[in-house]
Amino acid sequence: PYGVVTSIRSLVEAGERGHCPKLSIAGLDLLQLIHTRMETLVIQKESELLLHCWNPTVDAVAEPAEKSRNGNVRQHALTLLTDMVLDRHGSCIPLLSLCEIMNSVCVPIAGERITDLLRIPRN
Repeated sequence: PYGVVTSIRSLVEAGERGHCPKLSIAGLDLLQLIHTRMETLVIQKESELLLHCWNPTVDAVAEPAEKSRNGNVRQHALTLLTDMVLDRHGSCIPLLSLCEIMNSVCVPIAGERITDLLRIPRN
């Protein structure tokens, strides 16, 4: 059932290409819904299956958090990404996998966002 992440990711990208931030944000909201539905895997303590479903969802949210040209889309994706890592689902992911996601996804995105903020001229 989580194969739909690829289709939703295309929806978010289409919103980006078409300069339609509402479409991208709607796609991100669908990814959040899918993430919320993973609760059954958390309850059943299916950490390997959760990881298998969770990683593509995290990647799909991380891409617009890093690359979107629209500030609202970027901010929405960053908020969702933070929530995904910090909520109950993230606590059920094996520690080594969580560290890998932090190092390969979260830290680089945070670094890029900080660098971009430092480039903004102050009035």
